[in-house]
Amino acid sequence: MSAANYPSPILDFTLKYEGGWSDDPRDPGGATMKGVTIATYAAFKGRAVGKAELRAIPDTDLFAIYRGGYWDAVDGDVLPAGPDLCLFDIAVNSGPARALSWWRACPQGEPVAAVTWLCARRRAFWQGLKTFTTFGRGWFARGAACEALALTIAAGAAAPSVLAGQARDAARKTQGAAAGAAATTAGTPIAATQTASGWVLAAMLAAVALALAFLIHHALAQRARAEALNATIGLGEQS
Repeated sequence: MSAANYPSPILDFTLKYEGGWSDDPRDPGGATMKGVTIATYAAFKGRAVGKAELRAIPDTDLFAIYRGGYWDAVDGDVLPAGPDLCLFDIAVNSGPARALSWWRACPQGEPVAAVTWLCARRRAFWQGLKTFTTFGRGWFARGAACEALALTIAAGAAAPSVLAGQARDAARKTQGAAAGAAATTAGTPIAATQTASGWVLAAMLAAVALALAFLIHHALAQRARAEALNATIGLGEQS
């Protein structure tokens, strides 16, 4: 299940690409703050809101909108890891109804294959929009980054921040157990603690090395994909 992936790293990713304040007249969504349009915020509040109020949206409202309006709307807690990021980001960018319709249409049951299918479907949708020539380059960059992270999540690789947190938790548990053993075992408790710490350090270094190797492999693969996508945009602009 993917409940552990929300809000981090999933919401973190989407907020990064939604950015801050935007009021581009070419954007049909109108005034937007951190991905929340003025229409969405008015619906959440149950009344009309102005641009100044939207721009000052508090985090409590922001997180409630993302949780109830998008994550829960696509049943994020029960989605497989990897597709959960894709479907949430699609829901925010293009609406929960479209995200769910694509998920129902997805022929791939395995998470890695599903991520690839969803991201390809998303690119095709973007290319069919009238605003693609204006926003397409940014959309494709976001899509490539989403696919890279979703594939990493689907393959079971922890993000560096998650890995570090797990290593700290493991170290605390092991050190606590070592301290307890030292208090109840006669002999040399200092040596026992040092031995346990050595095992913890070795395990942490091995985990970090494996995670970095995996992330580097996927980064190289996704860099090639992103370059291909940018080339496609360039051809479209020249035609």
